[in-house]
Amino acid sequence: ALNVARWLLDGNAGRAASPAYIDDRGSLTHGELDERARRFAAALAALDLGREERVLLLQHDTNAWPVTFLGSLLAG
Repeated sequence: ALNVARWLLDGNAGRAASPAYIDDRGSLTHGELDERARRFAAALAALDLGREERVLLLQHDTNAWPVTFLGSLLAG
């Protein structure tokens, strides 16, 4: 099954050192985004959430947003 987050992260693996997102506090490279999104997905999996259960993401527009969004998609 297609996982859009996995497709996006895997598709940018060759650009690991390139900036993916920039906010007021700094930048996030594609490699950092990949590593952090996968860690967030693992943290959600450790909570034993079931498939299609909802996760509320309430945060400021920072580099943390793509991490949590993509991590949630990775977790399914």
